[in-house]
Amino acid sequence: MDNIVLINKGRIILDGPVSVIKSQYKDHIYELSVMGPNSLVEIPGLFNIKSGHGGNYVVAISEGHGPNEVLHAVMNQGLEVHKFNEILPGLNEIFIKKVNESNE
Repeated sequence: MDNIVLINKGRIILDGPVSVIKSQYKDHIYELSVMGPNSLVEIPGLFNIKSGHGGNYVVAISEGHGPNEVLHAVMNQGLEVHKFNEILPGLNEIFIKKVNESNE
């Protein structure tokens, strides 16, 4: 397991296993690839489409909901799911977020 330490202005702002840190800062964003006769339609309160074209989408799951609910809703739209993958933030994004938090 890879461990990291993030330091800002000589002060440790975050340390631990990379996988744990990425999981703690995830934004519930998923990459979704579907096929079917229709385009994906977002369901307010469940998920929003952040971007998408040609059957490939990036969706944000609303707080209090999980990926299984989204998959069920997508399949109920008559779409076949070919790919469903969580997008975890990069270490650079996490570092910037932590620095901004520590400067507030």
